[in-house]
Amino acid sequence: MKQKPNASSLFFCMAIVLFAPLDSSFHAADTNPKGPPAAVKTSFEAVAKRLDPNGHLYAYLSTEQALAKFNESLEGLISLAEGGGGAGLMNNPFIAPIIEGILGVIEPAFQQSGISEINGLGMSSLAIEEDLWRYKMFMHHLPDNGTGLIWDMFGEEPHTLDVLSLAPDNTVALMHSDLNAKRIIDWADTVFEEMLGGESLMANVPNEVRDILNSLGNEAGFLMTLDPENKMVLPGFMFDRQDDLELDGIAFALVLRVNDDTLMEMLGEALGGGFGPPPGTKVGSVTIHSIPLPMPMPFKMDFSPCYFQVGDYMVLSSAESLAKRIAAAHDGKDRLIDGAEFKALAKGLNFKANGIYYADPKVTEWGMQINELSMGELDGTLAKIYEIYQESMKKDIGMISLSKVVEDGLLIEGNSTVNPYGGNIVHTIAGVGIAVASSFSELQESGLFEDLGGFGAPPESDFEDDSDFDLDGDSDFDLPRITP
Repeated sequence: MKQKPNASSLFFCMAIVLFAPLDSSFHAADTNPKGPPAAVKTSFEAVAKRLDPNGHLYAYLSTEQALAKFNESLEGLISLAEGGGGAGLMNNPFIAPIIEGILGVIEPAFQQSGISEINGLGMSSLAIEEDLWRYKMFMHHLPDNGTGLIWDMFGEEPHTLDVLSLAPDNTVALMHSDLNAKRIIDWADTVFEEMLGGESLMANVPNEVRDILNSLGNEAGFLMTLDPENKMVLPGFMFDRQDDLELDGIAFALVLRVNDDTLMEMLGEALGGGFGPPPGTKVGSVTIHSIPLPMPMPFKMDFSPCYFQVGDYMVLSSAESLAKRIAAAHDGKDRLIDGAEFKALAKGLNFKANGIYYADPKVTEWGMQINELSMGELDGTLAKIYEIYQESMKKDIGMISLSKVVEDGLLIEGNSTVNPYGGNIVHTIAGVGIAVASSFSELQESGLFEDLGGFGAPPESDFEDDSDFDLDGDSDFDLPRITP
């Protein structure tokens, strides 16, 4: 095959070589590291004990020196701005105050964020079964540090994830985490202190806002379900198609942990016009309150918004059918965590954590359908990239990721049906390429740049035939050989 590589194809190939999984016959790390000790003490040992050695990826980066240099550079810029020295923009009476204001916010934001306290990063990937990967990422801080925002806004220590008892068995996506709203506000107060003249952001807020913040239980999340038996029908004209489109029905819910029923009462008063909450439907021990719609949906979709409180959680749901499923799950019926597929994916994980991200393979398939509808007709190189994207997504991709606040840092660990640092990188790279190319195409067609000659004609495809990429072989790619 003869091909003259251009800059974009070289970059793409280099990215694949860098991120593609190593052959399983190689060990990326040894449990007994050899060699002389480092002349400068690092956090390697503290980070390494959180990772899995002898897998397909084992990486460590000491960040202490880099962040120290960044901090020095930032302080230098601030001193320059305050002193008004230097030439150029800092001598401009209109621009200089803006720069000073920006730097005045950046400096406390950085110092109070806790980023400067990171002194080590690590990640690993290990195949624990043929189609099940354990991956870990760890941000380390010294034991006497960890006072910044990133170390305590996501909780204090791992705990039982009670939200899992609310997820019905048709849940395909779940994102839920500890979230300390008061801590975030305190950080914002510190960051904007000079800009606000030392006044707190909360100084003049209404009492109702204070009541809401006091009612929040420092947990928030989102879940999504798919129902293949209750299809939604989208008009074809929305996607430049003649026939209407049928997809699995979707429903979603916002889940908030609360300390009391303040939020429920406030929402009920608002929706009831001061005459109490709307009439409710009793499902077990849960009362579901409907939110009336101003007009019916213009297409077929299970959309009947409602709200209710179940246990320590307040839930806003897009559909009463989902609300009933959540109420049933709370009573121990048809729960996600009792399903065989979830248990297989969760093998070996300790579910005491501060947050969870879960994705079922079905949500990947549903997302691909939405992608195809939104992308429209593609041609040339963009069509070829999208073909690679589709091929990489044919394998069912399921994932459970848990975030855990530990005494010396923040650990993210989970299981995935693909190597997240190897095979899964294919669709990420291709997806970014598709998004960027589509954006340029839309700008080109918008006519905004006609006076400038536009962006030029679409580039000719670099792919002469299908032999550039082996989409049916055992490997992800068959890279073209580049002869110097």
